[in-house]
Amino acid sequence: MKRNKKLTPTSHSQTEATAEVIKLGIDIHKSKYVAIRQIDNQPPQSLQSFTPDEFLVWVQRQRLLAKRVVSCYEAGCFGFVLHRKLEEVDNL
Repeated sequence: MKRNKKLTPTSHSQTEATAEVIKLGIDIHKSKYVAIRQIDNQPPQSLQSFTPDEFLVWVQRQRLLAKRVVSCYEAGCFGFVLHRKLEEVDNL
């Protein structure tokens, strides 16, 4: 039986998340996502570009760095597909 690792609040306490909140602003396109990250009240960091699959892996790492990760993007023609994928990352 295959088991999935869960990123739950228990996991956060085990990894000692160092940030309270990481905020992500995301601009999505068909072949790339561009994200800007702000950790707690620090200045926003430089833009980063990802393929859609790379982005989801990166978001999983962010979940280990902070107690809470919030995101914002304009759904536009892509609808809420990314939102549902981010919810899945939260439930892995």
